Amino acid sequence: MVYQRAVYDTKDKMTEVLGFEGLEISEVNQSYRYLLNYLNQSDEKIEINNSNSIWNNISAHIKEDFISVNQDVFDALVTS
Repeated sequence: MVYQRAVYDTKDKMTEVLGFEGLEISEVNQSYRYLLNYLNQSDEKIEINNSNSIWNNISAHIKEDFISVNQDVFDALVTS
């Protein structure tokens, strides 16, 4: 989720560690959408609970595109 807005050295290091070299962020996001969807439908005996969330200080401004993409891709809960 943090990778969505990482820049400069942080993004470069995350790209290397996560093995995202040569991939656009849209490709990374689509692969996570597919993976989470697959895991949620793979076997009715398996229950997966997603606990991705973004906790926002009311006075802090978080860019709307960061929030929306994390809600869309990772089904993240956003709360203050």
